[in-house]
Amino acid sequence: MFCNATNLFNTYPPRDINEETAVFILSTSGKSEGDKKVVKFAQNHGAYTIAVTDVEGTLLAQSVDDLILGPGGAKVELPATRTYTSALFRMTQLIINLAKKQGYTSEAEELEKALIEIPDMLREFMPVYEKEAGENADFLKDCSAFFVVGYGPNRATFDEGALAFAQCAGVPGVSYEMENFIHGPIQALTKDMGVVGVAPGGPLQDRMLRMVMAAKTIGAKTMVLAPAGSEDMPYADVKVMIPNQLPDLLSPIVYIVPIWQTAYQFALLEKGGHPDRLMMDKPEFKKAFEYLMQKDKWVEKTINV
Repeated sequence: MFCNATNLFNTYPPRDINEETAVFILSTSGKSEGDKKVVKFAQNHGAYTIAVTDVEGTLLAQSVDDLILGPGGAKVELPATRTYTSALFRMTQLIINLAKKQGYTSEAEELEKALIEIPDMLREFMPVYEKEAGENADFLKDCSAFFVVGYGPNRATFDEGALAFAQCAGVPGVSYEMENFIHGPIQALTKDMGVVGVAPGGPLQDRMLRMVMAAKTIGAKTMVLAPAGSEDMPYADVKVMIPNQLPDLLSPIVYIVPIWQTAYQFALLEKGGHPDRLMMDKPEFKKAFEYLMQKDKWVEKTINV
């Protein structure tokens, strides 16, 4: 079980937690409201608790059974660009090592080899795409809303991608699993909206590309993220080519990066916010978050900068 919504976990806890359960608490600061209650609840039911965090010495770090500590320390910027991808990377490392212990050695080693290549690949890819990201944001800047659509292991990617557009573009960003989008929300598309398709490969890629063609036909602006070699996509207004074929399971670590790079460029536009502070320089947003984060001293410090 993986939990990053501690208030939800506290209010609607799973019934079947026991001594054979592991509960992972994702909390960058280790100070999120409800973290300690989740740990106590899980441990009272015999579960093994692991914190995935970037800060040592917090109440969360001290109360769990085990700790997966990330780089960088406390996060002062508001967007979760660093914490999100590094948490995915750490959890993938854990999963690979668990797979080895359970006898899936060849599969685990194949994933591990690809995982090790990701940092260098991103170091090369990011500066190249940064030159395109501003142009892409400028092309999409008049969209009144964004649908970010994906499938399979990229469930978190299209959720995080929609968040990135909403935070930085200053317009609604909504995520959907591909089939759910096709069988309902696509009916709401208009010519002033944008559709972002996450299409890393696999048997569902063709279905995704046809969905993007449908969105383009309706008149929406379209952006597709796909492996290099997929450039022949006349129905995609914006094409982001990821430089190598990644195993499906690892694609979320990489495919979120150009989305955040594009969102960063939105934050530099007039209707966006500060790239690191988002909307927190606006008095109405500062006031709003005083109600939402009354007990969070980190947020209080941030909004008063």
